[in-house]
Amino acid sequence: MSSSSLFGNVILVCIMLSSAMLAAEDPLDAAQNGFRNWLLSQFDYFFTGIFTVELLLKLVTYGLVLHRGAFLRSAFNVLDALVVCVSLVSMLVKSGSISVVKILRVFRVLRPLRAINRAKGLKTYLSSCVSFLPFEISNPNNDNQAQFPK
Repeated sequence: MSSSSLFGNVILVCIMLSSAMLAAEDPLDAAQNGFRNWLLSQFDYFFTGIFTVELLLKLVTYGLVLHRGAFLRSAFNVLDALVVCVSLVSMLVKSGSISVVKILRVFRVLRPLRAINRAKGLKTYLSSCVSFLPFEISNPNNDNQAQFPK
């Protein structure tokens, strides 16, 4: 089921909706006294539940680590698991002051990156960009770059 296109499309829509709702959240109303932030936090619980079920289904389907093709053998799947686990920890542990939990909630902005794992063309593009970065960082004054006329 976790590899079906319908399941993947539903999860992709959930990722997009969750990302849009995350963008609509008001960070200045940290206590969530406003109705909008309260409603968005309820949707956050809902989407975190869906993403947790997805993670569990994939862990059962693909296995954890021990064999080729296992879930945690892919860096994108590790990112998925990290985002879901951080969301769960930040929801389960509540604190009123600036704490590690509030810092962990910042990781929710990585949710849109989970969509990369579903779009194969975007995944290939991002992988090639990331593999190109070490060359550019080690050689920032590359003389082989095209020169534009002045």
